Amino acid sequence: MTVRGTLTSSWPETSGQTSSWKFLEEVKKTFTGPGLNHVRLRPGLELVHARFVAPGKARHVFRFGQDAPLELGLHISGRGYGDLCFSRRRAETVAVEPSSALLLFYPDVECTTVLRENEYYELVNIYMDPKLLEQFFPGTFSALPDGLRALRKGSPPLPFSHRRTFSPLLQMALAQLLACPLQDCLGRMYMEAKILELFALMFSDVTTVSRGVRKRQLTSGDRARLHMARDLLTADLENPPSISEVARASGLSENKLKWGFREVFGQPPYAYLLTRRLEKGRELLAATDCSVSEVAHQLGFCDASHFVRHFKSRFGLTPGLHANSCRL
Repeated sequence: MTVRGTLTSSWPETSGQTSSWKFLEEVKKTFTGPGLNHVRLRPGLELVHARFVAPGKARHVFRFGQDAPLELGLHISGRGYGDLCFSRRRAETVAVEPSSALLLFYPDVECTTVLRENEYYELVNIYMDPKLLEQFFPGTFSALPDGLRALRKGSPPLPFSHRRTFSPLLQMALAQLLACPLQDCLGRMYMEAKILELFALMFSDVTTVSRGVRKRQLTSGDRARLHMARDLLTADLENPPSISEVARASGLSENKLKWGFREVFGQPPYAYLLTRRLEKGRELLAATDCSVSEVAHQLGFCDASHFVRHFKSRFGLTPGLHANSCRL
């Protein structure tokens, strides 16, 4: 089946709607025009359908805050990539290809998107407040990725991404969503059902892949390379290398680096790096006269507030209080 991105006139009226997220309002301003449709189905559940030709090679920067939504990006046509910055430098690159689906969760991340000149793009992005997942997983988040399970524990959510090409079921659900046959309230009900179907299919794919990963075994050589990767990742906490750079230097694929890191060190690479940074910050605050802002800068955090938020979540008090208690 070929997905044809033709919005029908029965889609709900979208004029004058305001998004739940600040970054999405910036997206709408950047890609404004007749090829952009935005639907706010309910608070915390929104959809954007965009069709446009990039007039030239373009770079757009968007900032995702702590309240970032869970995003399902369905790319029908057009190639490009996004640089994701977790500190003051690029930390990871996510490429987009035609007929590909991306499940993303990136709190406290700056994303720079790069589009090709004169390329035709069509995409459907669906945004969901992670709190809505409580309605579907009231007892457990075990079917969800680690970064989303953390939401139930009250700890800082971790960045997460999962990509796959369109499956026949994904293609069918997307095509039916774009060709919504109903109107008004029934149309919204139909669209929500198709959106939930798309998320369920992606969650199922993540779970299947994760179960396959758990069956894999690490050799002694793999473990040695993972220890090398850990040393490379944490050698320069202010300007750490990207995941792809660490993978190349240690002789591992990115996939094996990510699941192997969790297997050996108990955390994915980004979470492990964040933990080392916070522990180093605690040491600096106790042993030096550096201010909180100076320590945050030394450790490569985007700003002091980013450092303070994660520090308090991990250690139960602000870095300022920790520093004062050590200097009494």
